[in-house]
Amino acid sequence: MTIHDDLPPLCVCNCGQFVERSKVSKKWNKYLHGHSSKHNTSKNGQFTAGNKHGKGRPAGSRNKVSINAMNLMKDEEQALSRKAIDSALNGNTQMLQFCLSRLLPPPPKDTPIRLSDMPVCNDIKSSVALSSFILKEMSEGNLTVSQAHLISGIVEKHLRCLQLTDVEQRLEDIEARLEKVG
Repeated sequence: MTIHDDLPPLCVCNCGQFVERSKVSKKWNKYLHGHSSKHNTSKNGQFTAGNKHGKGRPAGSRNKVSINAMNLMKDEEQALSRKAIDSALNGNTQMLQFCLSRLLPPPPKDTPIRLSDMPVCNDIKSSVALSSFILKEMSEGNLTVSQAHLISGIVEKHLRCLQLTDVEQRLEDIEARLEKVG
């Protein structure tokens, strides 16, 4: 009798972990619960990456069902298109929505905003004039609330840059004064 007779056997997948007894047959299992017999695990019990049987189907390639469906409708595109348009014109709202979604481009997510006489924000003091201008344009209906909010956010970021530049300039002035004194 050896020292290791009382220890359970190791998992066959070479993960280094001990297996447990089966609750039904009371025999030792060959594999740790969750490990497979295909040896697709590494020594630390993690599954190995990759497909050992090949690269698989290339990206963008079609499966057999899609290819067969395309071959069936190969000569019928014009007739099917005409039938869809006729159905839409006869009041089928779902077909109308489908046809319009294919014909009309989606609405633009953001449109350019043209604001004449917009004040330039060169320093911190001029940012107040720019904020007032944005509020005035919004109240007159030239800007929507979301557009005004977006522009205000951009102005705020620009204002932070100006403030940081101002603090940096003041720090350089203080360091220059200290060098003259010291």
